[in-house]
Amino acid sequence: MSGHLGDLSSDQLQALNELKAHVGTEYPTDEATLLRFLRARSFKVEAAKKQYINQCKWRKENDVDNILNQPPPLDKEMMAIISLGYHKHDRDGRPVYVELTGKIDANKLMELPLSEIMKRHIWHNEKQLRRAEELSKQFGKNIETTTQIHDMTGLNFSHRKCLSIFKHVSKIDQDVYPERVGRVIFVNVPWLFPLLWKIASPLLDPNTREKFVVLGGNEIHKLLDYVEPENLPEIFGGVCKCPGGCMHIVPGHLDSKSADSHGLIQTNIKAGKSLLQEIHCTKGETVYWHYIAASTDIKFRVLWQPEKASQPESIIPLEHVTLESAEGHFAATANGKLIIEFDNSTSTWLSKGIKYRINVDHGS
Repeated sequence: MSGHLGDLSSDQLQALNELKAHVGTEYPTDEATLLRFLRARSFKVEAAKKQYINQCKWRKENDVDNILNQPPPLDKEMMAIISLGYHKHDRDGRPVYVELTGKIDANKLMELPLSEIMKRHIWHNEKQLRRAEELSKQFGKNIETTTQIHDMTGLNFSHRKCLSIFKHVSKIDQDVYPERVGRVIFVNVPWLFPLLWKIASPLLDPNTREKFVVLGGNEIHKLLDYVEPENLPEIFGGVCKCPGGCMHIVPGHLDSKSADSHGLIQTNIKAGKSLLQEIHCTKGETVYWHYIAASTDIKFRVLWQPEKASQPESIIPLEHVTLESAEGHFAATANGKLIIEFDNSTSTWLSKGIKYRINVDHGS
């Protein structure tokens, strides 16, 4: 049983009735709300009761019920940093929020006071829930979750510092907005995304992580599996053209030049030569690489040589590169040396251009 209204097992129904009796008239609410807290706590009544009552007290102390009567905090500052939009609904009727997350200026964001950023996030949550209520009336069914779409084009290492904000946001969402995530979709994820996700994902409840969808640059069309074309902005592969624009766009955020090429080392490999990069690793470290080749005549391979081994072993066999941006990673299970090779040895006369970047995550 899903634990939603109309789909309850006998044990889940009993837990709901117990929780209703516990909260009584002091903290009245509807059954759908109580079920959200029960699902968040695996239908453990005491844990759900504690979380629900704490949430009620928090809302009262922070006057959250009236927060939408005021403009969103830091609106001028945020609108200069973040391209975003509250845009229609997905195929399940959930309100959709879209954002060009990879284009956010992390340095400017980190200059803003955390307390005001959190107030703005609360305002954002309440706006989405207000939209969910309106869509519930429109479609004649209970809609209590939301959908987010984050375009990660432009993601870079400066965004790592924003993980401190993500930590606070994820905590408040799990403490006082449980079971509100319907789906979070990342699109155009670059080579760096797995590294940052490795750090961020443990901050999320396992049930919440299951609602995250990751789409690469050539998979953006899959958004149409979740949102109808007429409800999806053109920049996300849809056909919607709202009067005045589907979302707020910060000037420069839609520049055609991809930030994926920023920070790459550019070099030419002479005819008959190879470019070797040796990275000494300790156990637990992960090496990430990203390259853009000007010609498919260049070959690429990755070798791994553990500290005690006499010869390296092949991780990626020697093969021709692609013209598109390519990336990969390797996690060291022991101390050793990773060898990344770009091979132009088959060329007799011509040098070949390559752009590449190699980063090591030390696991901290």
